[in-house]
Amino acid sequence: VSSLGVNGCEGGRLDIAFSKRFNVLFSTCAPFHTVAGIMLNGTVVTISGLLGCSTIGNGGPAIQAGLCSPTGLTWDEQNLALYIGDSGNNRVNKITFNASNLNLLNGTMNA
Repeated sequence: VSSLGVNGCEGGRLDIAFSKRFNVLFSTCAPFHTVAGIMLNGTVVTISGLLGCSTIGNGGPAIQAGLCSPTGLTWDEQNLALYIGDSGNNRVNKITFNASNLNLLNGTMNA
């Protein structure tokens, strides 16, 4: 699937996961090394990744954590966690969210 026009991400692979609880569609943008959350009202928020391939920020806020060509997403509804295949860094990242109020900018990243 091409990610042409999704969240300004043109070309490359598009992987998605959906949270029923929060009604958020998560999307990768491998060319920009980011993951975004897309709300039902159309608001798009980058939740992880900096422009450019990086491994910085593990253990801190997801918005400040680096990714490298993220591919593959899985949402764990029970544990409120998003798993990201960080293919360029050869690891799987996990972003956990607060159960009472999903704030896409306050997830915590762990590899």
